[in-house]
Amino acid sequence: MNLKTSEIDWQYILDHVYEKYRYKKNNLKTQKGIKKRNIQTRKYNAQYIPALKRVDPRLFSISVCTVEGCVFNVGDYRHFFAIESVSKLFTLALALKKMGPTKILQVIGNKQIQKKFNSISEIALERGSLNAFHNGGAIATTSLFYKNHISLKTYQKIIYDNMNEFAKTNSNNSNNSNNNKIKMSKEIYESELNTADHNRAIAYLLKSYGKLGNNNINNNINVEEVIDVYTRQCSALVTSQQVAIMGSVLANGGTNPLSKTTLLNETNTEYILRHMKEHGMYEESNNWKKTIGYPSKSGVSGIILVVIPNVAGICVISPPIDKSGTSILGKKVIKDICTSIK
Repeated sequence: MNLKTSEIDWQYILDHVYEKYRYKKNNLKTQKGIKKRNIQTRKYNAQYIPALKRVDPRLFSISVCTVEGCVFNVGDYRHFFAIESVSKLFTLALALKKMGPTKILQVIGNKQIQKKFNSISEIALERGSLNAFHNGGAIATTSLFYKNHISLKTYQKIIYDNMNEFAKTNSNNSNNSNNNKIKMSKEIYESELNTADHNRAIAYLLKSYGKLGNNNINNNINVEEVIDVYTRQCSALVTSQQVAIMGSVLANGGTNPLSKTTLLNETNTEYILRHMKEHGMYEESNNWKKTIGYPSKSGVSGIILVVIPNVAGICVISPPIDKSGTSILGKKVIKDICTSIK
């Protein structure tokens, strides 16, 4: 299917879908007595991260950024949410630039998961990571930028500078001021780090297999520092508009349509898009591929990013999630948007 962005009335579609699903006062009460949308009744935000549990479940936004650099928004698109697992896309992009697809495939993997996104048993069976979006593979990807004696500040800066290039809105460096940059939420970071024992177990297991960091530093790698920076990575605050812009880079073949900066070559972009199709929705990826068909990535904060190659990046955010960690409302909205543009 050859979609043309000039033939799509994005604002009309977003307004229509938002009106269909937006908060209605007469819906049933659920989480902490807060009224929520009808299709989310008896559903909850991520419960295992206290800071995410406290986010208002009524928040709802949709953003689109086309490959021409046109941006469309509706709802709470100025509200900041934790990027969570959507960050894995951009650290993978950085790793591909550093090492190339062949090496990344060798050290991180490209295998389907059968269980949850943070399964330890599958890592044990594989004796290594499965893919770049399973927590094991994502931690291993972040560990590739660890260096002996590197400061946490420098380590974090490598990850954040890369995300900011994807989210940049102007080629003029003055526009990339501190007010526009993606920043870390201390509240979310501390909340996640205090509940990160499962990820620590994954990281130590990977290290025991020699699968953490570059091979030459595996024995000396500081697992706690890797987990710290991985947690900082997931605690970045983003709006739906920023995520849509970041996705538009992938839709546009690796070039940011707003800043005009080329961040990825065609080969690395295609690798990420294939990885999103195969693994971006975790254990639901196969079904999502059949029903939606576009490269996608979910995060437990309620973010879903969809990339339509040569067309646009689409982001929907709604915090209540299902058992797979995917936004319940987001899945409905994406389905409606994809139906509308066909």
